[in-house]
Amino acid sequence: INLTSPTTTDADRLMATLLVFLSQTPHPNKLASDMFKAKTKWFVNLGAYEMVRGDQKSFVSGSRSFGWATVEVTAVDVVMESAGDILLELRVLKEEKKYDFMFLSVVDIVQKRTFLLLCGGRELALAREAFGANCPTSAACGAEKFNELHASIYLTVEDTKMDIGSRISRKKEFVPPVDAVLSSPWEPVPEVKSVLEEAPFAFLSGKGLTCCKFERQYSLKSGAGHVHSSQ
Repeated sequence: INLTSPTTTDADRLMATLLVFLSQTPHPNKLASDMFKAKTKWFVNLGAYEMVRGDQKSFVSGSRSFGWATVEVTAVDVVMESAGDILLELRVLKEEKKYDFMFLSVVDIVQKRTFLLLCGGRELALAREAFGANCPTSAACGAEKFNELHASIYLTVEDTKMDIGSRISRKKEFVPPVDAVLSSPWEPVPEVKSVLEEAPFAFLSGKGLTCCKFERQYSLKSGAGHVHSSQ
């Protein structure tokens, strides 16, 4: 991130110098800014499916597994416009890969600030334990879109986005605290381990526990897919 990331190497610094020279850019910061803006525009245009899967890695800690996707952009707001669809894609990917937990971090590379998108009660409980219960949460999407998520009754729309502050590196600042928690005797609180969380696509209705399914519809014109849920 403009050579400020904890994972920056000497090779990165050398390549940045070469790029400045080859592009005849007057200042390294301008080159970095232009590249970040281009990346943000390109990444957001990919849609929720690719944003979740484009830079996603799998991790195992003890007997449990989790996935972590990350998006590095210059404007968080443009990503949050698709937050509802991203949350749906997180739940679908979590089920596809049989993860115990699934996260996506949106990194503001200008402000050096990161937000987590939380798609379930387990993710909320683990994030609070790993990053601190004092990390503020807010709504990532509107109530109508959240209802399509059919998340645990222990996750509210107001807890779908968590501000984890100045942490920006998945390798050094996101995964280690999560791994430390999962390697300890910690367990999600009992209600989060209920049948509602064990059944990834279950929710409560007036008739009790109801299951739903997610289907992906594709556009013949664009080839893009969109997930929607049905009972």
